[in-house]
Amino acid sequence: MKRIIQIVFGGLITLTLIFASSCERPPTIECFPGKSLPLKNLETTESKYLPRKIVREDLKKPDLEDEKRLDKFISEFFLALKELSLLTDLSTQEESYRFLWLRSFHEPISLRVSRIGNTTTLFIKKSDGKGGYEPGKLILDTTKSLSPEEWQKFMTLLENSCFWGMNTWDGRMGFDGAVWILEAVKSSHYRVIFRKSPGGGDFQGACLYLLELSGLKEEIY
Repeated sequence: MKRIIQIVFGGLITLTLIFASSCERPPTIECFPGKSLPLKNLETTESKYLPRKIVREDLKKPDLEDEKRLDKFISEFFLALKELSLLTDLSTQEESYRFLWLRSFHEPISLRVSRIGNTTTLFIKKSDGKGGYEPGKLILDTTKSLSPEEWQKFMTLLENSCFWGMNTWDGRMGFDGAVWILEAVKSSHYRVIFRKSPGGGDFQGACLYLLELSGLKEEIY
């Protein structure tokens, strides 16, 4: 009888430890679809690069002039970098993320990672302008294949930041510094986040990981 009690008691302790361990394990973050919107429901700006509703989503005094100025500014860089809009012509099977990095006094950079099936490609582009002033001309246009592990690490950083649930703006635009713009299309849903020199966190980490994968050595701010 004593042996039976020891076995039962030992089993209860083991089960308790397993349960406690599972409770302490951090939950998997899955924010999609969050604040994203279906592509079919989006009305685009004049340039077709940005969705009108999201452009005006968090502005304190949204109006047509705000929208036009932002649209003109962003679209000039995309055009110079020869980047297509993520709002059109994407396969429904494609998942894409694009980091547009506009540093006030350094060259504009676009890093777009796209996954179709088991194939993941990083598109690396750079122009000779200045991110706070003029887009310049395209001086770098190359691609790199990513491994499943590299893709998964990027996905983990995004999930940890809860990218899909973030506010589009954080109220820190202003002059100088750098504007970090990350767009995404997944399962025919779209999201774009604007940040001014984020200064840490998983959102910045995800963007910087794309920079690391690109092999570019750049001044970060």
